[in-house]
Amino acid sequence: MADARVVAARLWHFAAHHAASRGYVFGDGVEQMLPMQAKQMARLVLDRAQAERVPEEGMIRLAEGNLATFIDAMIEAAHQERGYLESRGPVIGEVTWGAAISRLCPLFPIC
Repeated sequence: MADARVVAARLWHFAAHHAASRGYVFGDGVEQMLPMQAKQMARLVLDRAQAERVPEEGMIRLAEGNLATFIDAMIEAAHQERGYLESRGPVIGEVTWGAAISRLCPLFPIC
C-alpha cells in the first residue's frame, strides 16, 4: 500500500497546481484547510482502492480528476458571487469552497 502522506502531498500539490494553471491561488483559510483535507482524502483513496481491489494509481487519478472538477467549481463560484473577484482578486477561498461543496457533494474523495 502506498504511503498516505505521499498521496496526500500529491493531492495537495495537484490542487494548488490546478488552481494556479487557471490563474488562481488559494486564500488563507483554504491554504490551511486543504492539507488536512488532503490527508483525509488520501486515506479514503487508499482504503477504497484496497476494498475494491483496484490499482491505487487509478484511484489516485480519479481523486485528482474530481479535485480538478471541485476547484473549477470554486472558480466558477468566484465569478458568480457578486463583487467577489473585485474585492479579492484571483483568490479562491472559504466562500467558494462552500459553494463548491453545496453544488457537487457527494464527490469522492472530497465530500
